[in-house]
Amino acid sequence: MKKIIFSLLLISLSTMAFAQQWLLTEEGSVKNNEDMETGLATVKQAAEKAIKQQHIINPLTKALVRKTTTSIYKKTFKRMQEERYITSYPDGDYTVFGKYDVSNDRVVFFAPHVGRIIIQDYRNRNQIIAFPQLKIYIETDIDKKAPSAVAAFVATKPVPEGVEFIDLNGFRAMENFVAAPVTAESLPENIVVYQGQKVEKFPVAGQMLMVTPDDKFFYPSIYVETSESTGVQDLSKRTTQWEEGNIDPQNFVLPEGYTKAKDIKKLNKQVQKALEDNQLGIEIPQTHPDNFWSCFAE
Repeated sequence: MKKIIFSLLLISLSTMAFAQQWLLTEEGSVKNNEDMETGLATVKQAAEKAIKQQHIINPLTKALVRKTTTSIYKKTFKRMQEERYITSYPDGDYTVFGKYDVSNDRVVFFAPHVGRIIIQDYRNRNQIIAFPQLKIYIETDIDKKAPSAVAAFVATKPVPEGVEFIDLNGFRAMENFVAAPVTAESLPENIVVYQGQKVEKFPVAGQMLMVTPDDKFFYPSIYVETSESTGVQDLSKRTTQWEEGNIDPQNFVLPEGYTKAKDIKKLNKQVQKALEDNQLGIEIPQTHPDNFWSCFAE
């Protein structure tokens, strides 16, 4: 368990990127898993790989990792079945535009093909998910104990020693990794100095975005390109835009005339039907829109 905690600790040591407003564009594809048992087998296999890779030998720790993996997966699978069209995507390709207003600790996302805008305000712990074509929205609280997704996304970490870099999709990138304390079973070729400590580095899926041309820092939450299977979904995505930009504050204001939904499960079914009837999706803009709400014609 100490190895897992250590990996999380590395994230907490991140520093904040200097710029206060960022524009993101991401392209990806999704294949949803409809069978819980199939997905559960996938995550169990991944857990066993992690146990072996990180040299976890304590029986109690192994049991805890396996139990936690199963529990989290089942809850996530159930929630996805109930909220997929509200918080995620149906099968197929997608494009999402994001505006990160770091100084105000808030972000807004626009997914054209599902006709959806999501506002997450971490300062006020409030989330609004709106569907302009239906003039409907749902509002939820963000758990006060949950870390800010805005802060996490723009945080940076120093690059470990001996990392190789590549140019990918117009960005500078490095391979993704997790780190664990060095043990007697650690392989010498995997040991690197990271933040002043010797750790064992294990490659995992994805290429991470570098911050500066001197390759000293990287974004641990921004993938230049990656693909993975979570047991709930098979995902692939790539970043096509990450740059500083000015953000119109109206992006974070819900327009007048929207009806508030009270039940997310009922709204999920309503949105699913609207998507199947081609009543939600709109054409993907060629450039990052200044105001997401203006993309929907009155």
